[in-house]
Amino acid sequence: MNKAIIIFFQVFFLSVFAQNYKITYEFSSAIETDTIKNIHKKRYYENHFLEASKNTFGVLYITSNGAIFEQEGNLRNRMFPERDFFKKVYSFKPQQKILFKNSPYSATKYDYYYKAFNDYKWEISTVFKMIDNYKCYKAQGFLYDDYSLKEIPVVAWFCPEIPFPYGPNDYAGLPGLIFEAYRLDGTDLHWKLKSIELNKTTKTQLIDPDNSEDFRTALLRIKQEMDAIMQDK
Repeated sequence: MNKAIIIFFQVFFLSVFAQNYKITYEFSSAIETDTIKNIHKKRYYENHFLEASKNTFGVLYITSNGAIFEQEGNLRNRMFPERDFFKKVYSFKPQQKILFKNSPYSATKYDYYYKAFNDYKWEISTVFKMIDNYKCYKAQGFLYDDYSLKEIPVVAWFCPEIPFPYGPNDYAGLPGLIFEAYRLDGTDLHWKLKSIELNKTTKTQLIDPDNSEDFRTALLRIKQEMDAIMQDK
């Protein structure tokens, strides 16, 4: 992490809270190539993911009204190569929820579905560690996986000194910026904060947080729609 930027951020935080910030996260995968059984997924991992992920980052743009997480880099989606690997995610402190894009083919009037901050069921411990001279506390909770429809236990290390309830990708809802996050089952990605800086270039446009439905309703409907499609084939 760029320590000079972090020090600047800490000293002037209260006076410039209304300004926008760019938080950059790096990530790593614990997946071993030899453990991937699907041949198409294995080829994608070997021929694209390993190299492209070296120069791809997750970027969190924070405004006074909310935050947007998006991708910076050329890592592509395996099934849809024209798409980024990471989808845009929107977080809102006043509404206490994080929004994800709904399927454009789903029968709903809402463009997004949301998870409430308290859906993560965070339990904050007194365990802490220093990350770049910042005291970060450990929290354990659950991330509802959109594909398996199961709760996955997760760990996040957050910093109360920087009171933004946001984090990388679909992690949010703690009383401080998330510096590090990962799933306890060893799957998916391990996120670590890389830098914090003033956002002077990117114009951040938030969406209407009310244009969303509860994720349980959305995912159940999508599953039912997919089941119906499969039955017709």
